[in-house]
Amino acid sequence: MHVARKQIQQIYLDSRHRYVGYYLRYSEESTHLAYMLEQELANLQQAFHWAIEDNKHELVARFWEAIGDFFWEHGYWQNYLEWGETALNAIRQLGRRETEA
Repeated sequence: MHVARKQIQQIYLDSRHRYVGYYLRYSEESTHLAYMLEQELANLQQAFHWAIEDNKHELVARFWEAIGDFFWEHGYWQNYLEWGETALNAIRQLGRRETEA
């Protein structure tokens, strides 16, 4: 049973990774299509939060780069501030890793 639990956990983690990757690409490719980003905002937020939980600092920074302007231009002020602060922290973490390497 222990092996089955590990397999299920791995399937779950793999699924999360694919989900995050899909919505990151979606946000990067749809930056000029605000209506598409608005339709998928809940999914984009979930993917962003999973990237944070998984300490995927580069992905967090890429999400911000792809969608930060959208938040600003369309009045999502709270998202703009929260995602911006989170992305800034992620970029700082990336800088620390590069310094330590």
